[in-house]
Amino acid sequence: VNTLGDGDLKINGVPIRGATAADDTRSSILSTSSIRSGSAIAIANAINASTKDTGVSAVASPASLEAEAAPSNASTESAILYLNGTAVAVDLVADEDVTARLNKIISAVNAQKGQHGVEASATADGRLKLDTVDGRNLSVWTSTDADELGLSGTDATIDEDASLTFTGATTIYGSVSLKS
Repeated sequence: VNTLGDGDLKINGVPIRGATAADDTRSSILSTSSIRSGSAIAIANAINASTKDTGVSAVASPASLEAEAAPSNASTESAILYLNGTAVAVDLVADEDVTARLNKIISAVNAQKGQHGVEASATADGRLKLDTVDGRNLSVWTSTDADELGLSGTDATIDEDASLTFTGATTIYGSVSLKS
């Protein structure tokens, strides 16, 4: 992960200080690929520290994950989806309606939004979308088949050893937009 170092960025001729882990108190660092100093929150805070001198402010945008397909409906098992280090339980029923399954996943994720900072929604064509509304990093992992949870084609980490203490998940980073 590339982080913003001291002077790596100049805005209106003003060197911007480096982003630090202290600039982001929201991103989970359970996954070793999640670096707070590289988050959209940290970079926006570093830029905003010089707003008075540059006339430019920064806004952290969400880290997002969007599935390539709707969830499948073959499994009858309960599943655990880990979002930024928080376990989210989803009860799956074999052959249930795909839309009902997607809505179960969305409801389970959104019920714990205050713990993991992730908001779930459905795309217009019935796929799962996950966003960190405040721009924190997004790490998603599970031991359940990706298709069952609507995670096919995403950067979610699927590992049979996935648990609350799993540290090998891929992390998705948000972006930063500038305003003057």
